[in-house]
Amino acid sequence: MWNDPIIEELHKIRANRSAEFNHDLRLMANALKSLEQEWLSKHPELDYRLLSNAKMFAINK
Repeated sequence: MWNDPIIEELHKIRANRSAEFNHDLRLMANALKSLEQEWLSKHPELDYRLLSNAKMFAINK
């Protein structure tokens, strides 16, 4: 089987990132939620949860 160096690098990155959280999916999810909250506090105008359906449809058109 042919080895793709890009795929191998992605696997290494994924393994390293997983090891940072002791391979605990809950810890990874909590870290992601924290990053999301931090980003949304810096960019509240882009918080998709505050957009009404009408605004969302207007953006997509």
